[in-house]
Amino acid sequence: MGHNAFLILIGEIAMKPRRDTRARNLVFFITVVSALVVGLWLAR
Repeated sequence: MGHNAFLILIGEIAMKPRRDTRARNLVFFITVVSALVVGLWLAR
């Protein structure tokens, strides 16, 4: 379910190139948070 929401979110961003910088910042933020969560989970 989480992955579907993520893909829908990416799709929404891809469909709206107007807010280019905000979209890129959001993708970057999501990527960083995901990397941190995965890294912490693997480090357990």
